[in-house]
Parts: sequence; structure tokens; C-alpha cells
Amino acid sequence: MSELVDRLVHGPVHELKLARAPVNALNPSLCDALAAAINAAVSAGAHGIVLCGGPKVFSAGLDVPYLVSLGEDRAALKSAWNAFFSAARTLAQAPIPVVAAMSGHAPAGGCVLALCCDYRVMARGPA
Repeated sequence: MSELVDRLVHGPVHELKLARAPVNALNPSLCDALAAAINAAVSAGAHGIVLCGGPKVFSAGLDVPYLVSLGEDRAALKSAWNAFFSAARTLAQAPIPVVAAMSGHAPAGGCVLALCCDYRVMARGPA
């Protein structure tokens, strides 16, 4: 799919895996790739989507160092927030069921993405 979101097709279910190492921090590129992957899965006729992240971190949330690097650039900050909200809206408004498969942490924006899914399935990670 893209280097930021891997799409694996399991019959009618499409698995979308966040793939921005090391912790799937949400910058505009990842958010845009996620929204595009969801739309592509729906367009391809998927009957359901499973969204997953890494084994220890589903998503660490917004990429705060990136946001700080924008300084006082209001247009860039607005664009970054719009990309995040667009990804969240795309998840929440998907016309097919979306499940968050979580085997790791999901603070802040990662939690928001999980909450925008229809279902959340959590697994205990390694001790």
C-alpha cells in the first residue's frame, strides 16, 4: 500500500498495519496514508478492516517533536491537525466495521484512533 501503512488482504477482511517505526507516531504523512488505506480497502470491496500497530505500541499518538518543529507556522500546524482529524473521521465514518487490534500501548492520539474504530481487541503484551 504505502511505506507507512501495510495492507494485507485476508479474503473480505483487510488488515491495515501502521508501519512508521519506531512507535507509529502520527505525523501528517502517516495520517494521510491511513485515511487513503481505509478508503482503498472500502473501494476494493472489503467487508471489514482490522487496524493494528506494533507489538509494543499500537501508536504513540501525535508526533510531538514534529509539531514543535513547526514553531509558529500556523498554516503547517493547522495542516497537521487537519490530517489527524481527517484520519480519525475516516475511521469513524467507515461504512464497514473497523476493529483496532491492540497488542501495545496507545496513549493520546493513538487512543483516539482506537476509539474511532467500531471495536477494540486488546492482548496482553510480553511481561
